[in-house]
Amino acid sequence: MKKTHKQFPDINILPTEYRERRLTPFRAVLFLLILVCLILGYNLVQARVAASSDLATLEKELQRLTLAADKLAPKLKEAQQMRKDIDALKERIEKIKEAQMIIQSRRPDWFSLLQPLLFSPLLGIELYSINYQGLNLKVNGGSYAGYEAIFRFSDQVKEAPSVSQVFIDRVELRETEKGGSFLSFSLTLKLKGG
Repeated sequence: MKKTHKQFPDINILPTEYRERRLTPFRAVLFLLILVCLILGYNLVQARVAASSDLATLEKELQRLTLAADKLAPKLKEAQQMRKDIDALKERIEKIKEAQMIIQSRRPDWFSLLQPLLFSPLLGIELYSINYQGLNLKVNGGSYAGYEAIFRFSDQVKEAPSVSQVFIDRVELRETEKGGSFLSFSLTLKLKGG
């Protein structure tokens, strides 16, 4: 035999605000949606707070760097002026070096030039002075051996590697204190490169 239970009617004498409510699918979805929105809102607020904090930190760093740059601005101007002065000095040094090179290239080889004059003069030739004038040498001397010795000396000097031409400027007959005579002469040696 089958037992049958009779169902009793649902009688709830509690006021409606205290009654147990059943969660309908619509209310469940609405509850989940509100919960998700709250979680997302909380995360957005946290992200904004973190971004604001980072922004404040970056603004402080920017302010610190700006102050440091302002403090260094006069030194930067000084450094730029020093750099300009250094560049001008380097340019001047280069010009001086170039001038020295030009002078060096035009400077005569004194050893090869003076060797025939001083180390092996001909007999009867005396040298009184040698003057450097521009790219020429003026040689003053005397000879007791006559005109021939002066001409041979002129030819000998012409063979020097630094001499391009020799001019006899003057030859004069002079008397000595002892009653003798000698020839006083002046030569111009035109140097190579002049």
